[in-house]
Amino acid sequence: MDALFFRAVSSELALLFPGGRIGKIGMPAEGFWSIEHHVPGAWWKVVLLRADVREGALFPSAARPVNPAEAPARAMWLRKRVSGRFVAACLADWRSRRLALELSPGEGRYLVLDLVHGLSLAGQLAPGFGDEPRWPDLAEALAEPAAPGQSPFVSRPVRRVLSGLPPEQSQQTWEALRASGPAAWTALTALAELARAAGLPDGVDPDLGPLAAAEAAGQAAYFGALTRLAGAGAAAAAKTAAKRAKRLRERLAAERLRLEGLLALREKGDAVAAGLDRLDPRAKLSRLDQGGAAAVELDPSLTVIENMQRFYKLAAKGKRGLVHLAAREQAPAAGNVQLPGRAEKPRAASLGSSSGKAAGKPEARAQGKGGGKSREIQARRYLTSDGFVALRGKNARANHQLLSRAASPFDYWFHAEGGPGAHVILKRDHPGVDFPRRAVEEAAALAALAGWEQSAAKARVVCALVKDVRHIKGAALGAVAVDKVLESLLVAPDPTLETRLRQD
Repeated sequence: MDALFFRAVSSELALLFPGGRIGKIGMPAEGFWSIEHHVPGAWWKVVLLRADVREGALFPSAARPVNPAEAPARAMWLRKRVSGRFVAACLADWRSRRLALELSPGEGRYLVLDLVHGLSLAGQLAPGFGDEPRWPDLAEALAEPAAPGQSPFVSRPVRRVLSGLPPEQSQQTWEALRASGPAAWTALTALAELARAAGLPDGVDPDLGPLAAAEAAGQAAYFGALTRLAGAGAAAAAKTAAKRAKRLRERLAAERLRLEGLLALREKGDAVAAGLDRLDPRAKLSRLDQGGAAAVELDPSLTVIENMQRFYKLAAKGKRGLVHLAAREQAPAAGNVQLPGRAEKPRAASLGSSSGKAAGKPEARAQGKGGGKSREIQARRYLTSDGFVALRGKNARANHQLLSRAASPFDYWFHAEGGPGAHVILKRDHPGVDFPRRAVEEAAALAALAGWEQSAAKARVVCALVKDVRHIKGAALGAVAVDKVLESLLVAPDPTLETRLRQD
């Protein structure tokens, strides 16, 4: 988000923030922040901030990101100091891409939202914060900042676009950008190349205003980046688990060699036993000659009979150890990495992602969000023809847990209309992902197959955003109220569809 884009966005945020109450502060990942902002009747639920020099984003959103079960220390520190306080005023230092929210009395007067450094609490602001900076002429704006660390008026991509325009058009565009309010926004969005360089996404209607453009840009910069981070984290975890499994296999192989060596000592014990009729059992020898066979090395500190007993004892230890070792080799290595040559056992399917396949028996249970701290959710997993994951509860408790644990607010929810049935959740990585029509219809058909009209030629299924579906307090598990319906679909409950799409 370029400073000029931030200028337009901050002017509208300055009207949005005052009068609202700050709720929980969340930190889904390093550099990603969520600030609950409560205003009666507002369409947004949170304000999302991503701190990054190049891909910084700040926008209001109706969709909440998934925060970790245990908030990071910095998020908890801020949460304890700003939650419940009201916003009295909003100051913008747009050239440095910063906003300062003046809060009601409490520890720290200002909550600073910085697109480079993130979220912080300050007792006072630097002199001149919020003042309109001196507007330079075009030649000065296109040059590098005079002082080290000084923020430029325009980013390099915008600078390149302005420099590439004819001089007269470049000057006219710059003068139009200098104006405040709608005129500056019109100038910024008039040229597609200029809007793209400033950080506006393609295909956004500029007539919807800066906040709509910021939200559209933020879907990829915030939710999309979180998805990539989650994938990278999973890949790193898999790599670490693979290394751990390799080390374990090497240790197990070495242990097998050692135990097999102990088991082989039984042959030496048998050789000593065979020679007892010609030896003094109480004699202490260093070796036992067997004629043509190889001699048996003995411990000269022990008697012949004690050496025989020692060989048998060690062989028995090796035999017991090999039994335990075989069981250890059958178990999967740490991190769910399977040992080579072993049949892969069914594993629980993760419900925290909207892509990928799960292997296992039909009755394998799927883990809800929160890893080992959350109970297992009895849900079937399906993969639509377009690659989207659909989850369907097996019972009332699973239906409730799908909504409360496995679903994100921006996922789609399906249920047979007008009667009992199972909840179906169609997953997506972030609100900017558009479901293909085929994926929506297949998810609706899965809901119909578990609904009261499953035997009918056509069944009616209701579809809504998860954020608009809420549990009815005091009602049975799985009983919900839908605040807003996206659409009602008429689909054919095709039993073969369930077989084709099922992944668990």
